[in-house]
Amino acid sequence: MSIYDLIEEEGRKEKLSENGILKLKTFYEILGEWNKKINLVSRKNFDSHFLSLLKISLWYSKFISPFESFIDVGSGGGFPAFVFKIFNPDSRGIMIEPSLKKSIYLLHAMEKLGFKNQLEILRMDFKSAIHFLKGKNIEIDYITSMGFKKKEQLIKEIEITRKGVSFITGDREIQRLIEIGTFKKLEWLIEPIPNRDFLKGIILKLRNP
Repeated sequence: MSIYDLIEEEGRKEKLSENGILKLKTFYEILGEWNKKINLVSRKNFDSHFLSLLKISLWYSKFISPFESFIDVGSGGGFPAFVFKIFNPDSRGIMIEPSLKKSIYLLHAMEKLGFKNQLEILRMDFKSAIHFLKGKNIEIDYITSMGFKKKEQLIKEIEITRKGVSFITGDREIQRLIEIGTFKKLEWLIEPIPNRDFLKGIILKLRNP
C-alpha cells in the first residue's frame, strides 16, 4: 500500500492538497534516511511501520481539525506532529523532545518540510516543558503524544496546570483509568473505537475555563 492509497482508505484525500501529499512523501524519505543513523522508529519493515504510524496519525486527525495550535510530547520521529501540521497548514506547534540527536533530526526535517518558522522544538523533559509553557501563558488547543511512555504522569501534570480538559485516546489502559476515576478533570470527547487496539497515542483537548 502506498501513502496515497492509505490517505484514500482513511477518507482523508479531500482534506489534503497535492503539496500536502508531496510533504508526506518527503517526510517518509527524510525519516527513512535518518532512521539508518539514529533509532527513530522500528528499522525492521520500515515501510509498513511508517504506514502504521501514519494511519494512527490520520485517524486522530479526523477528530481534531481544524485547530490553531498543539504540543506534541516525545516527538521522536515526527509522528503525529508533522502529519497534523501537514493537514492543518495554518497551525503552529511545539514539539517536546529531550534527546539531542532526535531534536537535530526534527530540526532538519522541519527545514526540509518548510515548517522552520511554524514549529518549535523544546529540548527538555515533559514536566519542565509543561510548566515552562504555563509560565509563558501560551494558548494551546491540543496536547498529543504517541511515542511517550509516561502517559499517566503526563495527564496528571496537565490536570495540575489546566482547569478544563476533554479527552481522546486509543490507549486502553488510559481509558480504564478514566473509567475508575483516576483522573478527576477528564471527560470523554469521543467513545473508545472498537478494533483500534493498535492506537497507543493520546490526545488532550484543552479548553479555557
